[in-house]
Amino acid sequence: MRWEPSVAPDLWRVVGPVYRNSTRKVEILFQKNRHVEHHEKILGYKVFRQSHGIRTNIKDCNINGKCHFVVDLGSNDIYVTSYNTKGESPPAHVAMEQEGLAKPRNVQITSVRAHGISVKWEAPISEKTLVYFLIEWIDHEEKQNNVLWKKIPSTNISAFISENIKEGVRYNISLYAVYSDGVSNPVSSQIYSVEMVPRLGPEVSVKETVKDKASVEWIPIPASEQRGFITCYSIYLTKMSDGAPTEPLKYVVESFKTHYMLSGLTSDKMYSVHMTASTSAGEGPSGKKKHFRTGKI
Repeated sequence: MRWEPSVAPDLWRVVGPVYRNSTRKVEILFQKNRHVEHHEKILGYKVFRQSHGIRTNIKDCNINGKCHFVVDLGSNDIYVTSYNTKGESPPAHVAMEQEGLAKPRNVQITSVRAHGISVKWEAPISEKTLVYFLIEWIDHEEKQNNVLWKKIPSTNISAFISENIKEGVRYNISLYAVYSDGVSNPVSSQIYSVEMVPRLGPEVSVKETVKDKASVEWIPIPASEQRGFITCYSIYLTKMSDGAPTEPLKYVVESFKTHYMLSGLTSDKMYSVHMTASTSAGEGPSGKKKHFRTGKI
């Protein structure tokens, strides 16, 4: 024998950018509710707007598919129920960001080596009813394709993230305060649980050479290959003397730069140049070498 679902869906939402017509895309994310009994098998979800006692259906969502729809900017009257052949569950409110709602204060996001990521904060100062906090973490490269999240009781001021956390992967961490009438803007930061050396080195190019100078440029390593926050670049310059390489000179360059002028070179000589990138874990492998000759005059 089966009954209708007895508890509201456990959900969160991801909102997209605002379109020109002042609407935005919303995607609903569901987690299995541990309070749902086995005899309350869920077949799907119903999304609707509830205003002044009038219910307007927006979309029916398959239990195994993505649930996304478009709403007007500022909408805060969206609800979701789960259903089966016997009926519907109580509704869950889809909390949307509202300007002016107080955010969590003094948020500290730190790595705990290979174990995960620690998040600590102070409660917001507000007269509104705080329902819970919500932590959202996303692989920086996957963007919105794999959003993970957990609800934290309103009395807590810390949480620990360990689910699906990998070494050498950058995560976007966001902490929200959820009220009875909406959600605060997030407090966000990027972090690695464990930094590793970069997987590859920058590819350098020689843009201009004169008698005793050469201008080199490079493209930053893709974030997926950095495996940590880049702390500096190292440029290795080698002069060919009578066909044999000399001891390379090393130039350390700030991480925000993408070009450098090599000076003090010998005219009409062959040189080779290559680069590495470093994180707090150390120096990564070298990128490809480039050869060039300085000018005669």
